[in-house]
Amino acid sequence: MIRNFIFDYFVNQKVSFRLLVFTLLFSALITLFITIVQLYMDYKNGIKSIHTQLELVESSYTASVSQSIWVFDEEQINLQLEGIVSLPDILFTSLTLGDSGYYEYGKITDEYQVEKKFKLIYKYNLKEVYLGELKVVADLDKLYEQLEEKIFVILLSQGVKTFFVSLFILFLFQILVTRHLESIASYAKSLRINQENKPLVLNKIVSTTKHDELDLLVNSINVMQRELHSSFKNVTRQLEKRKKLEKTLVEYKKAMDASAYVSRGNLEGNITYVNELLCQVSGYTAEELIGKSHNIFRHPDSSDEFFADMWKTLLNKEVWSGATRNIKKDATSFDCFQTIIPILDVDGNIREYIASRYDITELVEKRESLEKAYQTDSLTGLENRIKLLKDIKEVQEPALAIIDIDSFKEINDFYGHEIGDYVILEVAKRLKKLSESRYSKIYRLQADQFALFCTDYQSKERFEKDITTLISELVDSPIYKDPYELLIGITAGISFGSSNLFINADIGLKVAKKENKNYLVYNSNFNIEKEYESNLHWTKKLKKALHEKKIVAYYQPIYNNKTAKIEKFEALVRMIDEDGSIISPYFFLDIARKVKLYPQITMIMIDSGIRAAKNHDYEFSINLTIDDISNEDVSKYFLTKVKESGVGHKIVMELVESEGIEDFQNVKKFIDKIKGLGCKLAIDDFGTGYSNFEYLLRLNADYIKIDGSLIKDIDKNKNVGLVAETIVAFSKISNMKTIAEFVSHKEILDIVQGIDVDYLQGYYISEPIAYEDISKFKEFRIT
Repeated sequence: MIRNFIFDYFVNQKVSFRLLVFTLLFSALITLFITIVQLYMDYKNGIKSIHTQLELVESSYTASVSQSIWVFDEEQINLQLEGIVSLPDILFTSLTLGDSGYYEYGKITDEYQVEKKFKLIYKYNLKEVYLGELKVVADLDKLYEQLEEKIFVILLSQGVKTFFVSLFILFLFQILVTRHLESIASYAKSLRINQENKPLVLNKIVSTTKHDELDLLVNSINVMQRELHSSFKNVTRQLEKRKKLEKTLVEYKKAMDASAYVSRGNLEGNITYVNELLCQVSGYTAEELIGKSHNIFRHPDSSDEFFADMWKTLLNKEVWSGATRNIKKDATSFDCFQTIIPILDVDGNIREYIASRYDITELVEKRESLEKAYQTDSLTGLENRIKLLKDIKEVQEPALAIIDIDSFKEINDFYGHEIGDYVILEVAKRLKKLSESRYSKIYRLQADQFALFCTDYQSKERFEKDITTLISELVDSPIYKDPYELLIGITAGISFGSSNLFINADIGLKVAKKENKNYLVYNSNFNIEKEYESNLHWTKKLKKALHEKKIVAYYQPIYNNKTAKIEKFEALVRMIDEDGSIISPYFFLDIARKVKLYPQITMIMIDSGIRAAKNHDYEFSINLTIDDISNEDVSKYFLTKVKESGVGHKIVMELVESEGIEDFQNVKKFIDKIKGLGCKLAIDDFGTGYSNFEYLLRLNADYIKIDGSLIKDIDKNKNVGLVAETIVAFSKISNMKTIAEFVSHKEILDIVQGIDVDYLQGYYISEPIAYEDISKFKEFRIT
């Protein structure tokens, strides 16, 4: 039973057994040390006792022995030696008297002993007389025997005590610690992080106020178990999410590969991957493209500046996007809207580039077709005023003549529009024929006006003579349209040089008509003082209106064609005159630009639009020009006011005069900021001028406002209708909404509703109204 107890509690318990061994060894060492110290002390005391006896001999016997020797009493000497030996621990004594005698008593052994010699001196007549030497030998055997007995007793008693104390300590350690450690080890082996385990509880009394080390260990293990299980669940969830994400990414890649031309490139721009669609459209195989530079797709018309700007953006670790014209293996081209993303590693360094391209060849072709339509007069097929203004910018020293058919309105009114159109066509035909030999080009500007533009004239006098000849030939040759013979009159204005060429020719025409002359060459001495006087008048009027806060916003409703409700208003600037009448911006806005009051007016309109948005549940459009965006004060004012008001989601920034944006990056940056505040973007007057489809895509517009010059003639001109319909179709593909301006009567309303325009605006819906009248449009319906 004892054996089992010892094996169960100590031998089989490795920690307990080692602790027992170490305890016994340590106790033995301590016991040995204590024993040695104690024996040493006993030895010292025994030696001290012997020396005390020897000192006693010296103090008590040497004088009497010396006396006995002086009187030479042998019997007394022997008795005294016997007395010395009878002292404890004294084994032997001897007396040496020089040559005269020797006495001894006792027996010397071969064991351990200590001896001491004393000189015997006798004082006689104040002199010391040397008598001899007394030798005393003390026995150490008894001392050693006592020490040996004590060693045995001490070692035996201390060893037994140490052994049983150690056993008791180890028993307590087993009860209090080891068995709990076994429970903890067993619990730890059974732990599974993928399941929620019961908390570890030891079979011991646990205090509610004081916790020992085992309680702290158990608590730590339970906390660890819970945290491990919680971490396992979190990791499991993350892994599941990652699997789903990886699956989604695979699906995204499939979708991307199925819908876009995708390629990857290294830091040098060399191709490392192409998808099947890019191979199909380019005519190359993947093997032919891998390792080649992306320049393999570069079209010869692409400028170095374009790619320098692209690489500058990419090297700044920014996403680049834009329209590019690319070249195929067979040397034909295809157009794409391309987005290139720099892929960064964990340290933020560029690792590679990924490019996705969407084919916009059809859109570009339509754009070019539209641009041609925008720049071509639909009746005569001649290029129009827009194209003329563009061509003027490209020539250094051209000459221009604006040619006007006199009293053309009377021809229209008297003979009808059909005859009027015939006259226009005939004049266009003759002008074109007459201009062929004069290195000139003919344009139709408007109803009864044409322009002859010459890029290479010998002299001003020769060009002037050519125009007089042309006028004569037109005037002298009647136009025949059965049954009519029509004679027309012609007036022309001529100008030279690149500065204000068109304006100067138009001034020359106006002055020629006023002075009833066939033509006039523009002269800077023309009387334009009245125009200056008018400008000064309106400048004074404008400054006074600003000072008196009479520049206000009127709001024109915008009708949702789908919901049949008013959902938006456009804030339009108006001036309140001294008599209370409302003055159109036509009279003062250009002057405001010239005298640099335009930014102040824009800020008033920003305040008015935001005020309306805060107090009404509609979207409100605020017009900004490119100059407004470039003006740091105006752009910051807009952003600050929108942010402070918190109504960005109800504000639409309407970008006017957007053709030919020079600092596109600055404009795009501003648009990104307003969109970050919740604002939307509308492009105004789309359909005339440059009307760049690429800008629409890159600016990420929300609304396209179809230009009023198209809408107001849409019921009269089928070509205009086709242009408007194309814009609507483009907007739907691009996920943009369309707004038709200048909806002035029901015929126009029916047509724009028929081509599925999203929103309508114009006097047929409502004229611009004062702020106080906005609330009246909650239940508005078109009747």
